[in-house]
Amino acid sequence: MGLYKVRRVVGELAQDEVDAAALRSIWCLSDYPNVTWHHSMWDKEAGEIICLYEAPNEE
Repeated sequence: MGLYKVRRVVGELAQDEVDAAALRSIWCLSDYPNVTWHHSMWDKEAGEIICLYEAPNEE
């Protein structure tokens, strides 16, 4: 399995919007049993979220 970085440009978000997105992401992972979330980083000034996932491939 490989480690993959997913970069999402999200623009301006409030903390509660970031929290809600994190909960949706965790909920969606149940549809992908071979994918493991490792870490997320929110760069508020750049308006992006970077997440690290372990998965069998980048699809």
